Amino acid sequence: MKGFAILAVYCLVLLGCSSERSLVPIQKTEETDNFRLILEVNKGEFQEDEGILINSSFEYTGEKEIRFDQQPAFVIVVWNEESGEIARMIEFNVVEKTMTKGEAYSKEINDIHLAKGKYGIVVQASSAFSVGVRSYVINTTPFLVEIK
Repeated sequence: MKGFAILAVYCLVLLGCSSERSLVPIQKTEETDNFRLILEVNKGEFQEDEGILINSSFEYTGEKEIRFDQQPAFVIVVWNEESGEIARMIEFNVVEKTMTKGEAYSKEINDIHLAKGKYGIVVQASSAFSVGVRSYVINTTPFLVEIK
């Protein structure tokens, strides 16, 4: 009987820990020589009637002011993991031709509602961007959220 009680408490602790993780914001960061691309979602698990908050930012981390020859353009893609269908595509463009150290451009999408299922989310460059002779392509690795 004592073993059963210990097992029951252990299961409750595991269940509590796994549900806490689903409430923690998820963030992916990718960096190149002078740039950082961040994708964040307010948590990993949602109810069907709950809105999802997605935030992405593109930051210059280099020392000198730069001028883009070809400006960065990104797209935030949300797809259904089971069917592969794209649920949302949101453009995210850098509007200025120059950036200085620490300057960032952000895109926040509020209140996205999705049907039940698992969805992948990623930010990727729509095309290469360049500064002088260097070309860059930067993408985050995808992560999953679940709508219950």
